[in-house]
Amino acid sequence: MHTYSINEARKIALNCAKQYDKNLNGKNYIIIYRERTSNHIKSIEVKFDTDNYQHLTGIEMIDSYGNFRKNVADLFYSKCIKNTLRKDEIRFKNDGTTNLKLRALPILMNIQKIYMFLHLPCLTISRNSQLTNHRFLLFSAKKNLRTHIRPFAM
Repeated sequence: MHTYSINEARKIALNCAKQYDKNLNGKNYIIIYRERTSNHIKSIEVKFDTDNYQHLTGIEMIDSYGNFRKNVADLFYSKCIKNTLRKDEIRFKNDGTTNLKLRALPILMNIQKIYMFLHLPCLTISRNSQLTNHRFLLFSAKKNLRTHIRPFAM
C-alpha cells in the first residue's frame, strides 16, 4: 500500500473537500447491505456534515508547537475549502489509519456515481415512509465477486 507524504495528504484533503461540499455535505445516506456471515440484510445511516470531513481524512490539526488541536473540525473543513490549509499545521493520526482513509477518500467523493447491478430479494420502501429525505445505497457482496452498488432516491 502507498504511504502518503504530508504534501500528498494535504493535496488530497484540499481536492476532496470541494467534492465533499458539492456531493455529500448535508446529505444522509442509508446503506443497505447483506452481512456476509449471517446472510441477513442490514442497514446503517450515514450523515455527511462539515464537522465529519476531518475524521474522513485521518488528518489532525496541530498548533505551532506541534501539539494536537481539539475541536477544530469546522476550521479544518473551512481551510480545505478555501485552500488555506498549510502542511505545517497538520499531521497524520497516530493510529495508522490516515493512509487508509486518504486512499478511500477520493472514491467516497464519487459514491453517488457508482452504478452497478444489484440482486436482493424483495426490498420495499414506501414513498410515504419517514425515509423520503434520504438517499439509499444498496450493497450486495458475494464471495469472489465485486461488491455491487446501486444508488436510488425516494
